[in-house]
Amino acid sequence: MADKKIMVFLPGEEPGPFALGLSDQPSMAGVLAAYRLKMGKLPIGNRVSAKFPWIRNVVETFDNGPEQRVIMRGNWPATFVNQSAHRVFVEEVRFRHDIDQVDTNYMTDLWVKLDIPDRRVINEEWLPVGTLNTEIDRFLAANLDTFCYELPTPYFLQRGNPFMMDVEFASEFLTNTSSEDWIVQAGLHGWGLYDQEPISLMKPVRGWAQPTGVAGQYQTVVFDDEQDRPMRDAWVTHLTIGSALLDNAEAALQHAVRIRPQPPEGPAWHTQEFFRVDDLAEQVGSLPQNKLSDMYVIHRPIVPYVLEPGEGIRVALWNRSTQDPVNVSITLRGTQEVQ
Repeated sequence: MADKKIMVFLPGEEPGPFALGLSDQPSMAGVLAAYRLKMGKLPIGNRVSAKFPWIRNVVETFDNGPEQRVIMRGNWPATFVNQSAHRVFVEEVRFRHDIDQVDTNYMTDLWVKLDIPDRRVINEEWLPVGTLNTEIDRFLAANLDTFCYELPTPYFLQRGNPFMMDVEFASEFLTNTSSEDWIVQAGLHGWGLYDQEPISLMKPVRGWAQPTGVAGQYQTVVFDDEQDRPMRDAWVTHLTIGSALLDNAEAALQHAVRIRPQPPEGPAWHTQEFFRVDDLAEQVGSLPQNKLSDMYVIHRPIVPYVLEPGEGIRVALWNRSTQDPVNVSITLRGTQEVQ
Protein backbone atom coordinates (compact mmCIF):
# COMPACT_ATOMS: atom_id res chain seq x y z
CA MET A 1 0.00 0.00 0.00
CA ALA A 2 1.44 3.33 -1.02
CA ASP A 3 2.24 5.76 1.73
CA LYS A 4 -0.14 8.69 2.05
CA LYS A 5 1.35 12.04 2.89
CA ILE A 6 -0.54 13.67 5.71
CA MET A 7 -0.17 17.38 6.54
CA VAL A 8 -1.32 18.78 9.87
CA PHE A 9 -2.15 22.49 10.20
CA LEU A 10 -1.97 24.09 13.60
CA PRO A 11 -4.28 27.02 14.44
CA GLY A 12 -2.95 30.18 12.85
CA GLU A 13 -0.86 28.42 10.21
CA GLU A 14 -1.41 29.40 6.58
CA PRO A 15 -2.74 26.35 4.68
CA GLY A 16 -0.98 25.43 1.47
CA PRO A 17 -2.48 24.20 -1.81
CA PHE A 18 -2.45 20.60 -0.60
CA ALA A 19 -4.80 21.19 2.31
CA LEU A 20 -6.48 17.79 1.99
CA GLY A 21 -3.11 16.00 2.45
CA LEU A 22 -3.99 13.29 -0.06
CA SER A 23 -1.54 13.93 -2.88
CA ASP A 24 1.72 15.55 -3.88
CA GLN A 25 -0.12 17.25 -6.75
CA PRO A 26 -2.40 20.30 -6.36
CA SER A 27 -6.08 19.54 -6.81
CA MET A 28 -9.15 21.72 -7.09
CA ALA A 29 -10.50 20.06 -3.93
CA GLY A 30 -7.30 20.98 -2.12
CA VAL A 31 -7.44 24.55 -3.35
CA LEU A 32 -11.06 24.94 -2.26
CA ALA A 33 -10.34 23.39 1.11
CA ALA A 34 -7.44 25.81 1.58
CA TYR A 35 -9.74 28.69 0.69
CA ARG A 36 -12.32 27.56 3.23
CA LEU A 37 -9.64 27.45 5.91
CA LYS A 38 -8.62 30.99 5.01
CA MET A 39 -12.22 32.17 5.25
CA GLY A 40 -11.91 32.37 9.01
CA LYS A 41 -9.37 35.14 8.57
CA LEU A 42 -11.49 37.26 6.24
CA PRO A 43 -13.37 40.20 7.77
CA ILE A 44 -17.10 39.66 8.13
CA GLY A 45 -20.05 41.53 9.62
CA ASN A 46 -19.09 44.82 11.25
CA ARG A 47 -15.41 44.15 10.58
CA VAL A 48 -15.64 44.61 6.81
CA SER A 49 -14.74 48.29 7.15
CA ALA A 50 -12.95 50.49 9.67
CA LYS A 51 -15.68 53.14 9.25
CA PHE A 52 -19.10 52.89 7.66
CA PRO A 53 -20.98 55.69 5.88
CA TRP A 54 -23.82 57.40 7.71
CA ILE A 55 -26.02 59.38 5.31
CA ARG A 56 -29.45 60.93 5.72
CA ASN A 57 -31.59 62.96 3.31
CA VAL A 58 -34.82 64.91 3.43
CA VAL A 59 -36.50 66.84 0.62
CA GLU A 60 -38.84 69.54 1.92
CA THR A 61 -41.24 71.79 -0.01
CA PHE A 62 -42.03 75.34 1.11
CA ASP A 63 -44.99 77.18 -0.33
CA ASN A 64 -44.77 80.92 -0.83
CA GLY A 65 -43.07 82.24 2.30
CA PRO A 66 -42.16 83.51 4.67
CA GLU A 67 -42.17 80.36 6.80
CA GLN A 68 -39.95 78.80 9.48
CA ARG A 69 -39.81 75.03 9.97
CA VAL A 70 -37.77 72.33 11.71
CA ILE A 71 -36.95 69.79 9.01
CA MET A 72 -38.15 66.21 9.51
CA ARG A 73 -39.08 63.46 7.08
CA GLY A 74 -42.77 62.76 7.46
CA ASN A 75 -42.83 64.29 10.97
CA TRP A 76 -40.37 61.60 12.10
CA PRO A 77 -38.46 63.21 15.00
CA ALA A 78 -35.50 60.81 14.57
CA THR A 79 -34.81 61.98 11.00
CA PHE A 80 -31.25 63.17 11.73
CA VAL A 81 -30.78 61.24 15.00
CA ASN A 82 -28.05 58.71 15.72
CA GLN A 83 -30.08 55.62 16.57
CA SER A 84 -27.10 53.28 16.89
CA ALA A 85 -25.23 52.23 20.03
CA HIS A 86 -22.04 53.98 18.87
CA ARG A 87 -20.99 57.50 17.98
CA VAL A 88 -21.68 59.13 14.61
CA PHE A 89 -19.38 61.77 13.11
CA VAL A 90 -21.22 64.21 10.82
CA GLU A 91 -18.58 65.46 8.41
CA GLU A 92 -20.77 67.30 5.92
CA VAL A 93 -24.12 69.09 5.80
CA ARG A 94 -25.31 69.72 2.25
CA PHE A 95 -28.18 71.94 1.06
CA ARG A 96 -29.68 71.94 -2.40
CA HIS A 97 -32.18 74.70 -3.09
CA ASP A 98 -34.38 74.24 -6.19
CA ILE A 99 -36.51 77.00 -7.67
CA ASP A 100 -38.50 77.20 -10.90
CA GLN A 101 -36.84 80.31 -12.22
CA VAL A 102 -33.60 82.18 -11.80
CA ASP A 103 -33.94 84.60 -8.89
CA THR A 104 -31.01 86.87 -8.16
CA ASN A 105 -31.97 86.91 -4.46
CA TYR A 106 -32.48 83.21 -3.91
CA MET A 107 -29.07 82.70 -2.28
CA THR A 108 -30.19 84.95 0.55
CA ASP A 109 -33.84 83.85 0.71
CA LEU A 110 -33.18 80.58 2.57
CA TRP A 111 -31.81 80.90 6.12
CA VAL A 112 -30.79 78.17 8.54
CA LYS A 113 -30.13 77.32 12.20
CA LEU A 114 -28.21 74.20 13.26
CA ASP A 115 -27.84 72.73 16.72
CA ILE A 116 -27.50 69.49 18.70
CA PRO A 117 -30.42 69.84 21.14
CA ASP A 118 -29.60 70.21 24.83
CA ARG A 119 -25.85 70.21 24.24
CA ARG A 120 -24.46 72.36 21.45
CA VAL A 121 -25.54 75.36 19.39
CA ILE A 122 -23.81 75.39 16.01
CA ASN A 123 -25.17 78.74 14.87
CA GLU A 124 -27.45 80.60 17.26
CA GLU A 125 -28.61 83.30 14.85
CA TRP A 126 -30.40 82.79 11.56
CA LEU A 127 -27.87 82.77 8.70
CA PRO A 128 -28.30 82.53 4.93
CA VAL A 129 -27.41 78.97 3.96
CA GLY A 130 -24.87 80.33 1.49
CA THR A 131 -22.72 81.61 4.34
CA LEU A 132 -22.11 78.03 5.50
CA ASN A 133 -20.48 76.99 2.22
CA THR A 134 -16.90 75.80 2.75
CA GLU A 135 -16.33 73.76 -0.44
CA ILE A 136 -16.41 76.17 -3.37
CA ASP A 137 -13.76 74.10 -5.19
CA ARG A 138 -16.18 71.17 -5.49
CA PHE A 139 -18.56 73.01 -7.83
CA LEU A 140 -17.91 72.83 -11.58
CA ALA A 141 -19.39 75.30 -14.08
CA ALA A 142 -20.28 72.55 -16.56
CA ASN A 143 -22.70 69.69 -17.14
CA LEU A 144 -21.21 66.49 -15.79
CA ASP A 145 -21.79 63.01 -17.19
CA THR A 146 -20.08 61.07 -14.38
CA PHE A 147 -20.48 61.31 -10.62
CA CYS A 148 -18.42 59.63 -7.91
CA TYR A 149 -19.09 58.80 -4.26
CA GLU A 150 -15.98 57.96 -2.24
CA LEU A 151 -16.38 55.66 0.75
CA PRO A 152 -14.81 56.97 3.98
CA THR A 153 -12.60 53.85 4.24
CA PRO A 154 -12.29 50.74 2.03
CA TYR A 155 -15.15 48.26 2.39
CA PHE A 156 -14.35 44.54 2.18
CA LEU A 157 -16.60 42.68 -0.26
CA GLN A 158 -16.40 38.91 -0.07
CA ARG A 159 -16.88 36.98 -3.29
CA GLY A 160 -20.33 35.48 -3.64
CA ASN A 161 -21.76 38.24 -1.40
CA PRO A 162 -22.66 40.88 -3.97
CA PHE A 163 -23.00 44.61 -3.48
CA MET A 164 -26.25 46.07 -4.86
CA MET A 165 -27.52 49.52 -5.79
CA ASP A 166 -31.13 50.62 -6.33
CA VAL A 167 -31.55 53.13 -9.18
CA GLU A 168 -34.56 55.36 -9.78
CA PHE A 169 -35.16 57.70 -12.74
CA ALA A 170 -37.21 60.86 -12.93
CA SER A 171 -39.69 60.63 -15.81
CA GLU A 172 -38.04 63.35 -17.91
CA PHE A 173 -34.81 61.36 -17.99
CA LEU A 174 -36.43 58.75 -20.23
CA THR A 175 -37.77 61.21 -22.82
CA ASN A 176 -36.99 60.09 -26.39
CA THR A 177 -35.20 56.96 -25.21
CA SER A 178 -36.15 53.33 -25.67
CA SER A 179 -36.72 51.07 -22.70
CA GLU A 180 -33.90 48.95 -24.15
CA ASP A 181 -31.36 51.78 -23.98
CA TRP A 182 -28.62 51.74 -21.41
CA ILE A 183 -29.48 54.99 -19.68
CA VAL A 184 -26.64 55.04 -17.16
CA GLN A 185 -23.75 52.87 -16.07
CA ALA A 186 -23.36 52.08 -12.37
CA GLY A 187 -19.79 51.40 -11.24
CA LEU A 188 -18.08 49.72 -8.30
CA HIS A 189 -14.33 50.31 -7.94
CA GLY A 190 -11.53 49.03 -5.71
CA TRP A 191 -8.82 46.38 -5.76
CA GLY A 192 -8.53 42.61 -5.33
CA LEU A 193 -7.58 41.22 -1.94
CA TYR A 194 -4.99 38.68 -3.09
CA ASP A 195 -3.66 40.04 -6.39
CA GLN A 196 -3.91 43.75 -5.48
CA GLU A 197 -5.11 44.42 -9.04
CA PRO A 198 -7.71 47.14 -9.69
CA ILE A 199 -11.37 46.17 -9.96
CA SER A 200 -13.87 48.30 -11.88
CA LEU A 201 -17.23 46.65 -12.41
CA MET A 202 -19.54 48.66 -14.68
CA LYS A 203 -23.17 47.54 -14.85
CA PRO A 204 -25.69 48.89 -17.39
CA VAL A 205 -28.94 50.31 -16.09
CA ARG A 206 -31.64 50.15 -18.72
CA GLY A 207 -34.65 52.39 -19.05
CA TRP A 208 -38.14 51.11 -18.55
CA ALA A 209 -41.63 52.34 -19.28
CA GLN A 210 -43.10 54.18 -16.32
CA PRO A 211 -46.90 53.93 -16.10
CA THR A 212 -48.65 57.24 -15.73
CA GLY A 213 -49.38 58.10 -12.11
CA VAL A 214 -47.16 55.34 -10.69
CA ALA A 215 -44.30 56.71 -8.60
CA GLY A 216 -41.40 55.15 -6.76
CA GLN A 217 -40.37 52.57 -9.35
CA TYR A 218 -36.73 51.53 -9.35
CA GLN A 219 -34.49 48.70 -10.42
CA THR A 220 -31.70 46.98 -8.55
CA VAL A 221 -28.21 46.58 -10.00
CA VAL A 222 -26.19 43.61 -8.72
CA PHE A 223 -22.41 44.00 -9.00
CA ASP A 224 -21.14 40.62 -10.21
CA ASP A 225 -18.98 39.76 -13.20
CA GLU A 226 -21.61 37.58 -14.96
CA GLN A 227 -18.89 35.15 -16.11
CA ASP A 228 -20.15 32.00 -14.33
CA ARG A 229 -18.02 32.68 -11.29
CA PRO A 230 -18.38 35.04 -8.32
CA MET A 231 -16.35 38.21 -8.15
CA ARG A 232 -13.08 37.78 -6.30
CA ASP A 233 -12.60 39.12 -2.76
CA ALA A 234 -12.03 42.86 -3.00
CA TRP A 235 -11.78 46.14 -1.17
CA VAL A 236 -14.29 48.70 -2.49
CA THR A 237 -13.36 52.39 -2.44
CA HIS A 238 -15.72 54.23 -4.85
CA LEU A 239 -19.20 54.05 -6.35
CA THR A 240 -19.99 55.86 -9.60
CA ILE A 241 -22.93 56.75 -11.82
CA GLY A 242 -22.13 57.75 -15.39
CA SER A 243 -23.96 58.55 -18.59
CA ALA A 244 -24.36 55.71 -21.08
CA LEU A 245 -25.80 57.94 -23.83
CA LEU A 246 -24.09 60.93 -25.39
CA ASP A 247 -27.05 63.21 -24.75
CA ASN A 248 -27.59 62.26 -21.12
CA ALA A 249 -25.80 65.35 -19.84
CA GLU A 250 -28.46 67.51 -21.50
CA ALA A 251 -31.09 65.41 -19.74
CA ALA A 252 -29.64 66.59 -16.41
CA LEU A 253 -28.10 63.37 -15.13
CA GLN A 254 -27.54 64.82 -11.67
CA HIS A 255 -31.09 66.11 -11.52
CA ALA A 256 -32.93 63.01 -12.68
CA VAL A 257 -31.16 59.93 -11.25
CA ARG A 258 -31.44 58.83 -7.64
CA ILE A 259 -29.53 55.96 -6.06
CA ARG A 260 -29.61 53.89 -2.90
CA PRO A 261 -26.51 51.76 -2.10
CA GLN A 262 -27.23 48.37 -0.52
CA PRO A 263 -24.06 46.86 1.00
CA PRO A 264 -24.34 43.19 2.03
CA GLU A 265 -22.70 43.43 5.47
CA GLY A 266 -22.18 45.88 8.30
CA PRO A 267 -24.56 48.48 9.73
CA ALA A 268 -27.07 50.23 7.48
CA TRP A 269 -25.75 53.34 5.76
CA HIS A 270 -29.15 55.03 5.49
CA THR A 271 -32.83 54.66 6.38
CA GLN A 272 -33.85 53.40 2.91
CA GLU A 273 -34.20 56.86 1.40
CA PHE A 274 -33.02 57.52 -2.16
CA PHE A 275 -30.31 60.10 -2.80
CA ARG A 276 -30.04 62.26 -5.89
CA VAL A 277 -26.59 61.71 -7.36
CA ASP A 278 -25.55 65.30 -6.67
CA ASP A 279 -26.52 64.85 -3.01
CA LEU A 280 -23.73 62.29 -2.69
CA ALA A 281 -21.24 63.15 -5.43
CA GLU A 282 -17.82 64.48 -4.47
CA GLN A 283 -18.19 67.15 -7.18
CA VAL A 284 -21.35 68.65 -8.66
CA GLY A 285 -21.91 70.60 -11.86
CA SER A 286 -24.28 73.15 -13.34
CA LEU A 287 -27.58 72.32 -15.00
CA PRO A 288 -28.89 73.29 -18.47
CA GLN A 289 -30.72 76.60 -18.55
CA ASN A 290 -34.07 74.95 -19.32
CA LYS A 291 -33.92 72.90 -16.12
CA LEU A 292 -34.31 73.86 -12.48
CA SER A 293 -31.75 76.28 -11.15
CA ASP A 294 -29.97 74.64 -8.23
CA MET A 295 -28.08 76.38 -5.47
CA TYR A 296 -25.70 74.05 -3.65
CA VAL A 297 -24.10 74.53 -0.26
CA ILE A 298 -21.57 72.02 1.04
CA HIS A 299 -20.64 72.71 4.65
CA ARG A 300 -17.72 70.76 6.16
CA PRO A 301 -16.83 71.76 9.72
CA ILE A 302 -13.17 71.88 10.73
CA VAL A 303 -13.84 68.88 12.96
CA PRO A 304 -16.91 66.63 12.60
CA TYR A 305 -20.06 67.23 14.63
CA VAL A 306 -20.14 64.25 17.03
CA LEU A 307 -23.49 62.62 17.80
CA GLU A 308 -23.60 60.37 20.82
CA PRO A 309 -26.21 57.56 20.79
CA GLY A 310 -29.66 59.15 20.83
CA GLU A 311 -28.44 62.60 19.79
CA GLY A 312 -29.26 64.31 16.51
CA ILE A 313 -28.68 67.46 14.53
CA ARG A 314 -31.68 69.77 14.39
CA VAL A 315 -32.01 71.61 11.08
CA ALA A 316 -34.35 74.61 11.06
CA LEU A 317 -34.99 76.50 7.82
CA TRP A 318 -36.56 79.89 7.21
CA ASN A 319 -37.89 80.49 3.71
CA ARG A 320 -38.02 84.28 3.43
CA SER A 321 -39.14 84.36 -0.21
CA THR A 322 -42.70 85.39 -1.02
CA GLN A 323 -42.45 84.43 -4.69
CA ASP A 324 -42.27 80.81 -5.84
CA PRO A 325 -42.55 77.50 -3.98
CA VAL A 326 -39.13 76.17 -3.02
CA ASN A 327 -37.88 72.59 -2.80
CA VAL A 328 -35.00 72.09 -0.40
CA SER A 329 -32.86 68.96 -0.05
CA ILE A 330 -30.83 68.49 3.15
CA THR A 331 -28.21 65.75 3.19
CA LEU A 332 -26.00 64.77 6.14
CA ARG A 333 -22.91 62.73 5.34
CA GLY A 334 -20.58 61.21 7.88
CA THR A 335 -19.29 58.00 9.42
CA GLN A 336 -20.45 55.66 12.17
CA GLU A 337 -18.43 53.70 14.65
CA VAL A 338 -19.04 49.99 15.16
CA GLN A 339 -16.27 49.03 17.61
